[in-house]
Parts: sequence; C-alpha cells; structure tokens
Amino acid sequence: MKKTLVAYVPGIGMKTSAWNPLIKRLQNELNDVTDLGEIEWAGWNHGCQPLSAIPLMTVSQRFCDWLDSKWFTSGGYEKIILIGHSIGGIIARQAYLLSTGIEPGRPASDWWKAVDRFILLAAVNRGIKPNRPWLKIYDLLLELLSAVSLGKKMTGQDGMFGSEFITNLRLQWIKFMASLPDEAVPTVVQILGRDDSVVTRDDSIDLEQFPHAFHIPVPEVGHGILPLIERGKNGELRFQIFRDSILGLNLSKRSEETKKLLRKRNVVFILHGIRASNRGWVSQLAELIEQTLPDTEVIQSSYGYLSALEFLLPWLHRRPLRWFHNKYADYFAANPNANFYFIGHSNGTYILGHSLLELTGMQFQRIILAGSVLPTNYPWREIYKRGQYKELRNDQANLDFPVGFLCGGLNGLGRKDIGKGGYEGFEDDDNSIFQYAFHEGDHGAALHRNNLVSFLDFIINGKDASKPANLAEEKEKFSLLTRVAPWIFRVIVLVLIGLFAVSIITQSVLLFCVLVGALVFIGIIFKVL
Repeated sequence: MKKTLVAYVPGIGMKTSAWNPLIKRLQNELNDVTDLGEIEWAGWNHGCQPLSAIPLMTVSQRFCDWLDSKWFTSGGYEKIILIGHSIGGIIARQAYLLSTGIEPGRPASDWWKAVDRFILLAAVNRGIKPNRPWLKIYDLLLELLSAVSLGKKMTGQDGMFGSEFITNLRLQWIKFMASLPDEAVPTVVQILGRDDSVVTRDDSIDLEQFPHAFHIPVPEVGHGILPLIERGKNGELRFQIFRDSILGLNLSKRSEETKKLLRKRNVVFILHGIRASNRGWVSQLAELIEQTLPDTEVIQSSYGYLSALEFLLPWLHRRPLRWFHNKYADYFAANPNANFYFIGHSNGTYILGHSLLELTGMQFQRIILAGSVLPTNYPWREIYKRGQYKELRNDQANLDFPVGFLCGGLNGLGRKDIGKGGYEGFEDDDNSIFQYAFHEGDHGAALHRNNLVSFLDFIINGKDASKPANLAEEKEKFSLLTRVAPWIFRVIVLVLIGLFAVSIITQSVLLFCVLVGALVFIGIIFKVL
C-alpha cells in the first residue's frame, strides 16, 4: 500500500497539540477517502519561544534529522507533505534544502525527492518586518539580548526581515528550484489571512517564480490563529482550504493571480555612503547607466541617513545590512537570470563587503568600490573562489580623511570590520582586481562626473580598459598621519580613562561632570554629522 507522511511544524511559541482539532478532522475525512494511501500524521515540536537563543539553521537541521529518522524507520514514503505555520514554514523549507545536500559537508538525505508539496500557513518567507510598534520593540529587544550575551544569536533575529538566515534561504531556494525540471518542483501553497499583521501578499514573491505555486487568502483571519480552526472567524472555510490543499483540489480556483514581474537582463545596485542620499553622483550615474544599457534595472534606493556616530558604533553601523540583504533577494527573485553589478561609496562598500561574507548566494559580475572602508586584508580571493564576483575595481583618493585617518584610528581601538582599503588598497590583488591609486582629492574624489563615465565603462567591459586618466601621487604628510592615527586614538582614550580615574579617586564631582558632558557633547556632534 502507498504511504504518505504529513509532517507539520507549528509557529514560534506554539506546540503541535494546539493543532489537534485540525489534525483530528483531517484524519477523519482523509484517511479512508483519498488516493494518498496510508497517511501518517506527525507533528514536530521545535520548542522555540520568542526569546529563545538557538539559531534557526540548527533548528532546521534538527527537523531534517527527524525526517531522516522517520524515513529510515518507516522504510520510506511515496509522498511527503510538509506543513508549516509562520516560522515553522521557513524551518520546513530550510530542512528540505538541507536534505538535498546543498550545504557543503552535509550529505543528501533520501527523502527530499518524495516531497510532493509544501502547505505554508502564513509562512514568514521574507522574514518578520518590524513595521509596527510592537515588532520594532521586539526587534530592539532581540538586539539588546544578543549584545548582553556577547553576540549569541537569538532565534527571533534569524527570523527577521533581511537576516542572514532568511536571505540565504531565499537565494538558495530560488537557485535550487530553478535547477529542477518543472515536473520535479514541489507544489507550494501559501495560505494567508487577510488580517495578518506580520505577513503580506508580497512575502510569497520567491515562491511564485515557479510552477505549481498558489496563494490563497482567507478573510477575517489574523496571523497567530490561522491553523486553530476552533478559534476566530471562518474556521470551517480554513478547514476546507487546508483539506483541499493537501488533496490538491480547487487550488487554481481559490488562488489569486500570480504576480507578474518585469524581467531585466541587468541589475545594478548603487549605494551611497553616510551623510548622503541618492541625489548627486548616484542619480547622475543611474541616468548614465539607463541611457547606455536600456534593459537594466538600476537600484538606487536609499538605506537612509547614517550619522558619524552610527558609523563609529558597531551595533548601529550594521543596521543597513538587513535592508540590503532583502533588496538583493527581492530583485534576485524577480530577475534570477540577470547579471548583477554593484557600485558603492564609503559605507556602501561596508554593506557590500559584510553581505558577501555572510551570504554565499550573493553574486555580482563586477564590483566598483570608491572610498572603501573595508579592511586592507579583506578576503577578496576567498570571495572570488566562491564565485561571488568576477572583476573588482577599487578607486582610492590621496587625501581621504575618513578612510585614512578615521578608519585607521578605529583600527587602533580594535575595530577590525572596517579599514583603509580605500586608501592603502587591498592585499588580495590579482588579475580579477584593479586598484587605482590615487585620485587627487578627498573622500569623494572618485565621484566626479568624468570618473562616473569610467565606472560605466568598467560595468560594460571590465578589465583594465577603464583605467582613470591623470592619477596623482601619494601625499607624504597625509600618509604619515594615517600611520600614526591608531596611536592618536589610543592616546585620546587612555587620557579620558585616566581623567575619569582621577575624578573618582579625588572624588571631584566637577571633573566627572565635565568629562561626561564633554562625551555627551561629542556624541551629539557625531550624531549631527
């Protein structure tokens, strides 16, 4: 007799026992009247709570291992149906990808080819977007708990909009599904309440790029109670939709029309630095690219204003990374066969560099960096071997104070995630990397219009054909300043620590208040800058 496994995974803070009314009704109606044969119903409790501290990749690996054991002890199944609610949906999807052997060092499982369909109940496919006050508070709380636990990953952080886990899952899903023949792609059904305050219609964008994908809305139902048919409105309608989704009935009739996406041959990201926006060089370069390469999508969306204070503090400096991760994944979902390019200045280079390290699925044909704040020992050779770029250009300026002095000084205080790559150049220098030292001038010297034309030439042709004209010599006095910057910063910090110690030993309230006031004033200045 044919055997089918229906495995279901609840959302965060929920147990499979809460699904009992739904599962019992499904068992009563389906066990004897379907062509699925003998159905085994199995719920898996992940145990994750809103403030748990376990990476979602670990949770997904455990679910994959559990399915391995089910397959082994049962002798295999003809079909497997995976059902996941909220975060359970992305756990199920990640476990499926792990089972295919997509992760280096993990062998493929036997069961993945038997997966016939995914039924996702308000799955957070693009992560939880903190677009409501309570979600913003939750997001900040997760960051705080992670900081006080010395960087320990909170489960909720992995489930947030633009996280490394979510973005890698999205990129791997699209690439793997695109590699399968149409008849081998599992059916995916996303069922979503119209009153859901966490997940939106757009969160199904990755799934709908492939055949047999359906989006089914349910009126007057919120996020948390979708699988709890005995609670809330339209319980009977929800049950009918869940039942039909398992059977593959009425999906085309119930599903809203799949979103039509405009495909482009090229996608170019342009990212500005701190204290900047899309005006000026960004819009000028975007116009040049669009005029020259008409079948190109130029992404010049801004991640917002980032002050000098946020640049100095690591936990604030990384804030735009999730924004960029999500943007890249969205455009990759819409244009999976396009050529991707990147042009970034200052903090935009930081966003790219750290995204490439965290997201192995992020790939670009060519990369242009100007005024880069990445460290000189950034592992470009490793990134190249992973196939994440083909050619890179690094434009340096000979009086770049933010890179040469400020980043050098912060290196002296232990900041290793930033550096002087935009002034001294990168140590990894081979046939795929072209470094141009120096443009005459300050931090924005490489952004003059004549050089923007050179940027465009590199995007189109690559190699060394677009080498800028009239490169200048190094400034000896400025070079000396950049070399002593780490010691200047250390001396300043030691003096401040010494003065605070003196104020405490001498019990000088006045000195202590003056020092605190000075630090607050400096913080305000950097916040305004």
